[in-house]
Amino acid sequence: MQFFENYRREYKVISATVASILTTFLIDKFANQFKSDALAYSTIIVAVILIVLIGNYLIDYLIDDSVKVRKLLTGKDFIEGYWYDLSIDKVNKTVLHGVLFKIDFEKEQYVLHGVTYNRQGERIATWKSTSCNYFDKILFVQYESHTEYAEAFIEHGVLQMQFETPPNSYTGFYFDLANSVRSIISGKRVTDEELKANHNFNDITNKEEFLVAVMQKQEATMQARK
Repeated sequence: MQFFENYRREYKVISATVASILTTFLIDKFANQFKSDALAYSTIIVAVILIVLIGNYLIDYLIDDSVKVRKLLTGKDFIEGYWYDLSIDKVNKTVLHGVLFKIDFEKEQYVLHGVTYNRQGERIATWKSTSCNYFDKILFVQYESHTEYAEAFIEHGVLQMQFETPPNSYTGFYFDLANSVRSIISGKRVTDEELKANHNFNDITNKEEFLVAVMQKQEATMQARK
């Protein structure tokens, strides 16, 4: 992803500069301890190259495998974690269904996996991203959805989310490529407290119970405002 590629490029420019300075310092410091200048130069250069390669490997490893490092680097652009949104029937003041999904970072890009439940807690679809692009707090996603409503039916579509600052909520839209499904959406991040209370969503039942509770609470709030 471009966001992290910028950090990688900046690090490699810095590491190249440091390598040049380090090589000069080591040659001045230890060259006279070798039997020949050629041996001194080759030994020191090989050592510096190894240091640079190890450093490059570590920065790539930390970005790819450490959520804490990515959170530190992205700051207010950190969008990884669990999110949810609800589909609302504003006329009847009811919740049609809810979506719970997770944003992860895999193979140098964001990936999304989600599940959709109706208000009775029945799973009606599972979906995943097929490609993602993030820029300036906007996440553009192409997705594939497997619905429970029609046997062997796969929906392909586009999803776009614009995150607030800090990124604890978003607004956006999605539509399928057949133009049979189209919706405006808004969602929220699942808080650390909610995640802990639901056992980190380790079981599909935890996800179902959480989302049903959110839908019931939202529907009760809307009904109270009638």
